Amino acid sequence: MRKGVLRWCCVGGGFALTAATVAVMAAVRGDENVPTSLLALPIILATYLGGAAAGLVATATAALGVVVFLPAHDTALAWSRPGVLIAVGVMTSLIIESLRLSRRRAERHARDADRATRWFTQLFQASPVAKSMSRVSDGVVVAANPAYLRLFGLRERSIIGTTPGAAGIVVAGSSREAMFENLRAGRPIAGIEVEVTTPAGPRELLLWSVAIDIEGEALAMSTFIDVTEAKRAERELAATEDRMREVLENISEVTWLTDAVTGEMLYISAAYEKAFGRSRAALYENPRDWHAVVHRDDRERAEAFRLEAGAPRSDTRFRIVRGGELREIEVSLFPVHDASGTVVRIAGVAVDVTERHVLEEQLRQTQKLESLGLLAGGVAHDFNNVLAVINANTGLLAESIPPGGLERELIDEIESAVVRAAGLTRQLLAFSRRQVVEPAVLDLNAAVKDTRKMLRRMLGDDIVIATSLDPDLRHVRIDPGYLVQVLMNLAVNARDAMARGGTFSLTTRNVDDDAVMIEVTDSGTGMPPEVRARVFEPFFTTKAVGKGTGLGLSVVHGIVEQAGGRIEVDSTPGFGTTFRIYLPACDQPLTQISDIGRLAPAGHEKILLVDDDPFVRGSSARGLRARGYTVIEARDAQEALHRLREHRDLALLITDVIMPGMDGSELARVARAEDPDLKILFTSGYTDDALLDHGVRPGGLSFLEKPYGANALAGRVRQIIDTAAA
Repeated sequence: MRKGVLRWCCVGGGFALTAATVAVMAAVRGDENVPTSLLALPIILATYLGGAAAGLVATATAALGVVVFLPAHDTALAWSRPGVLIAVGVMTSLIIESLRLSRRRAERHARDADRATRWFTQLFQASPVAKSMSRVSDGVVVAANPAYLRLFGLRERSIIGTTPGAAGIVVAGSSREAMFENLRAGRPIAGIEVEVTTPAGPRELLLWSVAIDIEGEALAMSTFIDVTEAKRAERELAATEDRMREVLENISEVTWLTDAVTGEMLYISAAYEKAFGRSRAALYENPRDWHAVVHRDDRERAEAFRLEAGAPRSDTRFRIVRGGELREIEVSLFPVHDASGTVVRIAGVAVDVTERHVLEEQLRQTQKLESLGLLAGGVAHDFNNVLAVINANTGLLAESIPPGGLERELIDEIESAVVRAAGLTRQLLAFSRRQVVEPAVLDLNAAVKDTRKMLRRMLGDDIVIATSLDPDLRHVRIDPGYLVQVLMNLAVNARDAMARGGTFSLTTRNVDDDAVMIEVTDSGTGMPPEVRARVFEPFFTTKAVGKGTGLGLSVVHGIVEQAGGRIEVDSTPGFGTTFRIYLPACDQPLTQISDIGRLAPAGHEKILLVDDDPFVRGSSARGLRARGYTVIEARDAQEALHRLREHRDLALLITDVIMPGMDGSELARVARAEDPDLKILFTSGYTDDALLDHGVRPGGLSFLEKPYGANALAGRVRQIIDTAAA
């Protein structure tokens, strides 16, 4: 608004000035000889002061004034002077306006440049990114923003006007000089990594720098980004990835990673080659290469296996054929998401579970054996008590009836039946591992030779018995009766497999440094794999109904494991069967085995007999009384303690191990506390680890296994009493 008013003032002033000039000239000179150049002065002055508009007004005023106030007699002069004035005015206006526009443009450019300089300075100083300006010629820093000072741990006065090196900033290697060489050559520096040592500590930086010309001087405009923490995290991530890769490369599980969209194989662990028998290189080329080893019955299901959309995992199992062997593989797939939650990768784990399934099956068999063992052990224990009564009473009857008569023959048959029944309960107890074990240090070769005659009668004349015994065979520790039972059960199994005759071989030899092996081989029909896998199961048999119980080999298995050994079977249909029994070697001297059952002793001592079964207690008491002993009976531990306090002259306490309430071991402890010299004989059909821990040690002089005869009981009683007296 002010500029518009000023301009119109100048226009009016130019008009007035020109008009006054023409009037003055006319009054002073009074003729037409007024110089035209003199009239041009107010036009120039008006144009300079008021611009083009004022100049044009002044020109028009001058031309009109000349025509009106300064007429010329000469026509040419009359028309030439106004024309000259107009030409001068127009030219003057154009020139003056052009100069004015140039001056304004220069002023505007200067203002813009000053504003840009202020903006640049503000941006430079306020930038969160470290920036500096230094002379390309000598590297002296001429400007540095606060971010630069913080990054390098400097103050402004310590860096401005000096080089970074003089301020304590050391660039690793010779990279600084190379950077300035590039800048001098006009080549900018874009995002190079540099390692520097600064007063604030070591730094890893990304550097951008470009040379610019300011007032004729080349300056390097540099930007620094601190990537120290990012690089450290990157190195830690790389180290973690290396460790993880090392773990994945060395575990037995197969791990892999595929692209969720394309299915491209991105990673596969080294275990793949062992588990699938295929190369990783082939799988990288063709992610479906593993399909070639999948069992044909499982191939369709395996190829269709996918990670269900939205599922946290998917699992399947299939079989593969590797090196002619059937293996079972368990596979799991997992989604891998990006930051937005989109599934970008599929991770997989494959595990060969063949051995695990074998162990699971073995565990199931073990649990089955344990359950059946509990049942069999309980039944056999109760049956032993019944047999003990029959055995004791028939023994007493046999002593009172002379041989040769019908009554004695009947008694002998009853005793034979008891012996056979006791053998059955012994097998049940051996199967359940509750049979009382009386281990002894044996010469296995001698045991095989002693058993040969029984084997001959069992196998028959059409089967050849061959032996190969190692003369340097080490001793073993096993119950002698159990060992005979093992050989007899294996012989029965071999006889049934060689219906038309064959060869039954027994081989012994030392194995490694701590085991002895006995190998039992027949040339029979052999077993298919499905039968061989179940051969040690209790009650499993391939024989016709009534031809076998299915306990023979399971009892063998239980006896061998109870002795601390193991048994293996190898059989092929049509080529016979081989059982290999491995027993721990023993360097102790051989045990001298005696048969006290052959004694027919008598006595007169007083004995306390404790058993919760009245039939066992009664028959045992009758047998001892028949041999001259005084027997005091008690049905449980509480009654026994009462009798013990009544009779202080007892020579022996005979007690069952397992009884309701206080058991036999606890009764013995209390009785010994009252009478330290009292001798004790334990009897039982079986025992367990808990009773062994309480001091009942089966197999010694103070333990007698049920069922026992009257003669065996009397012999053991006499032996204990005589040993104590000695």
